[in-house]
Amino acid sequence: MRAMLHLPNYVITQHMGEGPNASVYKGFSGERVKRPCLIKQFHLTNPSVSNIARTKQIYKNLQKLSSPGVLEIYEVLEQPEGLVLVFEDIPLFTLQSLLAAAGPISLHLFFQISIPLAATLQELHQHHIVHGSIKPANILIHPDTYQPKLWDFGIFSLIHPSINFFDPHFLTASLPYMSPEQSGRLHRTADYRTDLYSLGITFYEMLAGKPPFESSDPLEIIHSHLARNPKPLSAISANVPQLVSDIVLKLLAKEPASRYQSGRGVWSDLANCQHQFCRDEAILPFKLGQYDQADKFLISQRLYGRDQEIKRLHRAVKSLNTCAKEIILVTGEAGVGKSALVNEINSQVIRQQGYFAAGNYEQLTRNKAYSGILQAVRHLVQQILSEGEEQVADWKRRFDLALGRNASVLIDLAPEIGQLLPAPAKSEPSVSVNPNRLNLLFEQFIGVFAAKGARWSSFLTIYNG
Repeated sequence: MRAMLHLPNYVITQHMGEGPNASVYKGFSGERVKRPCLIKQFHLTNPSVSNIARTKQIYKNLQKLSSPGVLEIYEVLEQPEGLVLVFEDIPLFTLQSLLAAAGPISLHLFFQISIPLAATLQELHQHHIVHGSIKPANILIHPDTYQPKLWDFGIFSLIHPSINFFDPHFLTASLPYMSPEQSGRLHRTADYRTDLYSLGITFYEMLAGKPPFESSDPLEIIHSHLARNPKPLSAISANVPQLVSDIVLKLLAKEPASRYQSGRGVWSDLANCQHQFCRDEAILPFKLGQYDQADKFLISQRLYGRDQEIKRLHRAVKSLNTCAKEIILVTGEAGVGKSALVNEINSQVIRQQGYFAAGNYEQLTRNKAYSGILQAVRHLVQQILSEGEEQVADWKRRFDLALGRNASVLIDLAPEIGQLLPAPAKSEPSVSVNPNRLNLLFEQFIGVFAAKGARWSSFLTIYNG
């Protein structure tokens, strides 16, 4: 256990618990009016300065918002021991503990909790605040009114700036609730609609007693988020009306543009269901999303006008199942969308249990040797580390055999590779390694995938401008 936190102007009375990334305490302010407080201290290794600054700004914005659906924030402090958040301390329990004790909850209780949650997300998104980690553990419930309150805003990116899917805590705590775009596999930016997907996962668990995608293999969960449709709730339980099941499935659409676009849309449809159910104990069909409208304009990340090119790429990916080898050259000036075009096949590669690697020789870094290849190597390493323990151990053995003492040269260029290898004795400083030897090492690294029979596609962009 870590040493008890000492915080100026606060008295710590109780250590509530400790996780891999944070400790939680109870205490009170040292002012004349002693205010009970819940104190969360983060102990992170080499946290990103930008992520800490962004998280602090989120909480300062929440202080100004003062929403009834958010646990009140008293202070945001940066201490030598780490970032510290001070919250109100009122009698609450987590939705996670409620579901662990009760399993699937009644439809009446579901409406009582879900409708205010959707309204809170609408309020947050209107003020340009994205939670980023909606899940039962981050939803607090009042024991008398069942009013839900959110907390732990922005903590996903603070704790997981570079996600290690193999981390057991991450596997059980966050991965089942993560949106497809948060996986980093789609090369698409996660916006406020990531909250709506995670809200759908949470709603699913409230009514089914478990998330839609469960596995001890992190890669299997990621694949499910990207490619598998969950079993409809109405097919799992006769107690879940078809319309409620449809609302949850709409939240769980893989493409953000196909989901609800606002908390208002979710709130409106759930309120309609609640009204009918309380009045008639039945819910008649109605068109979903009639009041669903995004509060801000978002440029679609889908690609238009490239249907023939996309089909050509999809055919090439499909041929991976026949062990075919193919090179496709995508040409064009900088900025015309070559990267966006090729990224369209990423999800198809994942559905086929393949590997996708991408790297750019961009204009600003085109004179940096091997920068594009190293980007692709980093993508491959991240994908390997997201696999099961046995698979990762097998990869490590193969890389050790293929690279041996020369591994240190690649580790100098891409330290991430070191996670797949034992610490090797350095053969010689990498600065003295000639290009031919480096080319051979990259060939040996990629050769491990060929020897294992993995299906994979790589993409390198070279800018000439």
